[in-house]
Amino acid sequence: MVKRAWQSVYGATADICIYNDTRLLDKETFLLLALKSEGQFAGYVNMHILARDDGKKVLLLAGINPSDQYLARHSGREIFEYNNQ
Repeated sequence: MVKRAWQSVYGATADICIYNDTRLLDKETFLLLALKSEGQFAGYVNMHILARDDGKKVLLLAGINPSDQYLARHSGREIFEYNNQ
């Protein structure tokens, strides 16, 4: 999980759309998961913790965002087939 100021600087150079949204990054209900593949950065997953009326919590995966560099090294078919093994 990541939510640090220096990662925001990286986000600005890696085309991360929320890199300067400090209100979102500061929310306790917002989580940002960094993805790695083969020891290298592969993207982010934006997640929100939502409270239901019955008090239960739900994890919403709002965006799965692979990096451009990761997509340049892996075809859509390769990613799909890996995830469906």
